[in-house]
Amino acid sequence: MGPADDAHATVWFDDDDDLDPITAAAGWAGRPEPARIGVRLDLSRRPLAIVVKALTTLDVLTGGRLIVGVADEAEVGELAAAFGNGFRPAPVQVPHPPVVVRGTRSGPN
Repeated sequence: MGPADDAHATVWFDDDDDLDPITAAAGWAGRPEPARIGVRLDLSRRPLAIVVKALTTLDVLTGGRLIVGVADEAEVGELAAAFGNGFRPAPVQVPHPPVVVRGTRSGPN
């Protein structure tokens, strides 16, 4: 973790780190750097409804700079479907923040 070098950089927070990645990313969200903020999650560790609410909130706090990393394509689909369940607030990025598989862009976003 550290300051981004350019507007296209992404600062990643991982479930394998000592800090909770969603909470750590929320702390980073207030920084003035234009970097995207990535959160890599193990969806088996937490309830999906709580994950979606937290990620939606984080997408709003970052002004739409959030990227979500998951373990595999099945989790991409599971997370994308959960974002479609009408959680409020709605994410800034429509229909939801980009979801990637271990750093590889996946899906329509």
